[in-house]
Amino acid sequence: MARPPRLGKVKTRLAETLGAEKALAVYRRLLDHTFKVVRESHLGAKVFWSEEDKEAVRGYRLLSGIQKGNDLGERMADAFLRTNKSRHIFMIMIGTDCFELRESLLHDAVESLNTHQVVIGPSEDGGYYLLATRGYYPELLANKSWSSPRLLEETIGQLEDLQISYHLLETLNDIDTLDDLKSSALWTEMADIH
Repeated sequence: MARPPRLGKVKTRLAETLGAEKALAVYRRLLDHTFKVVRESHLGAKVFWSEEDKEAVRGYRLLSGIQKGNDLGERMADAFLRTNKSRHIFMIMIGTDCFELRESLLHDAVESLNTHQVVIGPSEDGGYYLLATRGYYPELLANKSWSSPRLLEETIGQLEDLQISYHLLETLNDIDTLDDLKSSALWTEMADIH
């Protein structure tokens, strides 16, 4: 799930402190990193862009589609459903905010789906950077406060109520704010944005 890299349209919370151009540079680096990890995993992949923008996404060579739905949950459920119709055995949904994402985590998610119905990669902000399922569970994506620090907690509670088995991967840092960025390796790597 990704947004086309356009000035003023990505990393808006980060742009409040860094400015739109530097926020865009950070987003492009996160997007490049995510695509690299996905390619190196050798898992079948498709990117669902938030909107169509052929110019902005040129060079990001993955099978692609456009997100459909009124909120993030509906868009994720739709992407899962369209992937499921393609007869994939499992589905892994990731965003583009996690510079700590590694190929091994994607393979850990696949492995964990052998014994669990859902796998979640928790993020330090109380949300998650990865959601993987063996099956289609749109109820997990409905009526969620996606920016809430209680998203993971609420999702786990719902899984337990529905008696859906789940596994948690290691907790990683999503980059949404300047503090998140400063606590990541990307801050050092992109010294030119300070």
